[in-house]
Amino acid sequence: MAGARELLLIYPRLHYPSGDVPLGVLYLASAIRARLGFEPEVLDLSFSSNPLAAIHNRLAQKKYEWVGISAMLTMAKAAAKVAGLVRQLQPRARLILGGPHPTTLPERCAEGPFDFLALGEAEETLVELLEKGRGEGVPGLWFRGDNGWIRNAPRLPITDLDSLPFPAFDLIDLEQYKRLWFPLDPIGQPVAGTSVLATRGCPFQCSFCQPTLERLFGKKLRKRSRENVVAELAWLKERFAVQGFVFVDDTLLVDRAWTEELAEKLKQARLGLLFGCNMRAELVEEDMLRHLFEAGLRKVYLGIESCTDRIRQQVLNKQISREQIEKAVALAHKLGIKVQGYFM
Repeated sequence: MAGARELLLIYPRLHYPSGDVPLGVLYLASAIRARLGFEPEVLDLSFSSNPLAAIHNRLAQKKYEWVGISAMLTMAKAAAKVAGLVRQLQPRARLILGGPHPTTLPERCAEGPFDFLALGEAEETLVELLEKGRGEGVPGLWFRGDNGWIRNAPRLPITDLDSLPFPAFDLIDLEQYKRLWFPLDPIGQPVAGTSVLATRGCPFQCSFCQPTLERLFGKKLRKRSRENVVAELAWLKERFAVQGFVFVDDTLLVDRAWTEELAEKLKQARLGLLFGCNMRAELVEEDMLRHLFEAGLRKVYLGIESCTDRIRQQVLNKQISREQIEKAVALAHKLGIKVQGYFM
């Protein structure tokens, strides 16, 4: 365990600063803090004017036995660049790559300088790796052996999401994200907020998300308890003075009863927070939107993807019609809820 106390987690977002916090890294950090009892360090490069210099300066100040890099697919080149710099400056550091990139393309990532690849949800994987200090027998992990890569069995998804501690927002500069955060309220005033994840997984099969999402989170939609979600929001308001948030779940309306109960819990809590969320157009109904509006919903993100049904349905495998999209937008506007479309 002594070596595990020198851990640096790097988020290599070099060219896309936004209001979206690196929740995956922050969940990893909070799991390590809770389970192993020490403070990992997080180096978020999202706002660095010279990210490679920032890495160089950090690694020049301290020796790390473990360095973890989390990467989306769009960060593949950045992750490789960061990993090369880590190898150059601290060649003895044990290098871990996690996130959607290695989960989707592990064979390609295995060609890089990494010692370990964490596939899928990595909270339990990383904690177990740090506890053991080696990769043997750790589900969800590939590791470099004497004669090539050893591929351990996949790790089952975490069944009790309430067992996870809240993300370690204190390990990043949350004020930077809050300043960049987009307007949520109906008069267009900026709202200082952050990202919240209430569920994991998505039952739909859109070609631009799958199979990545299933490899990350499994095929079954898993939900935190409504009480646990509201507790995190109350904590975010008290600890970090947030005024709003976005549910970054892939779609919030899959389980209607759960969503209705969540809206009711939010109203009862009287937190005064505004929020946005992702929705699928065919699941949008006026009574549900009204319920969520009363709980603070002010912005909906719809996956429109294309202006033609043929592209959306036949190419992208998103079985939603233009009429359903127009109806969803009209219902939102009727209640004073802003709509933002996503396009592929």
